[in-house]
Amino acid sequence: MEERIRLLRENIDAEWKRIDENDYINDNPIRRMQLEIELLEHGCQVDQDHHGLLVNQKFIVAVSKNKWCVKGKYVWYRYKDVQTFVSKYIS
Repeated sequence: MEERIRLLRENIDAEWKRIDENDYINDNPIRRMQLEIELLEHGCQVDQDHHGLLVNQKFIVAVSKNKWCVKGKYVWYRYKDVQTFVSKYIS
């Protein structure tokens, strides 16, 4: 897990160097990697999903907004931050 987090952080740095400061469309990969790091640090299993990040094979967390849903239901709910999401719904 620590190796995965280190690689994600390196990818974030590389992505920041690649994009222009005013290029807000391409900051989504950076947000995805930052969110994945936060979830991994809270002990979650994280996989890629075309709607966002699949957490513990049950929840989908949107990358661009603080929203989540149960996989297969797609009723989206808001969450305050990753720590709150994990403590309320994962733990």
